[in-house]
Amino acid sequence: MVGRAALNTSSTAPCLTYWFKGSQYFQYKWTPATAQHDIIHGPVDFANDWGTLKQAGFTQIDAILPIPSSNRAYFFSGSQYIRIQYEVGSPNDVVVGPAKAIHSGWGSLKEAGFGHIDGALIVPGKTDEAYFFCGEQYARVWFQEAKGNELREGPLPIESKWPGGFRSIETIIPRPGNEQNAYIFSGSKYTQVQIVPDGTNQLVSDGQRDVASNWTGLRLARFY
Repeated sequence: MVGRAALNTSSTAPCLTYWFKGSQYFQYKWTPATAQHDIIHGPVDFANDWGTLKQAGFTQIDAILPIPSSNRAYFFSGSQYIRIQYEVGSPNDVVVGPAKAIHSGWGSLKEAGFGHIDGALIVPGKTDEAYFFCGEQYARVWFQEAKGNELREGPLPIESKWPGGFRSIETIIPRPGNEQNAYIFSGSKYTQVQIVPDGTNQLVSDGQRDVASNWTGLRLARFY
């Protein structure tokens, strides 16, 4: 499977987002529900700008989990992950946690049986919990950066919690300006969902929509 991942660099709009597909990435500035969808840089091979990912030997990025209130994030590729500090709009990235096997650093994901990660999202209203997606399942995990993590929920079928009709997902990102909502991407389609962590998530969009028709930058970058 071709790796897809995205990282919002802010919680407000307009937002600069890094989008990854296969060996490439680009920087994309956008505002939800407007015509502002501008490519700022790329697409280029991410190894050109992300020396940390090149050094780790990552050939694709499958998922990214941002660490709240910092310019740091976990990048997942296959069965491995790395923790990186980055500078927004600059190639000055630094390894703060070396590449290692997911199961060696995330006991919670090993317990869930997740050998790779397709998507990751901070639980709205939390700074120490995240949703992880693998195949047709998801799990909710408590974590502290570089200290520990615990499985809090799951694994459960994605369809049991996440409306929209997707059995699996490829990318998930919070909506800038309203992080209670998230965009979920699967194949050539996407949906928008309101997340209710201890309740029932609600579908915001009117079903599945075509990515290429609604995300100009992703279409122009030929990511969809």
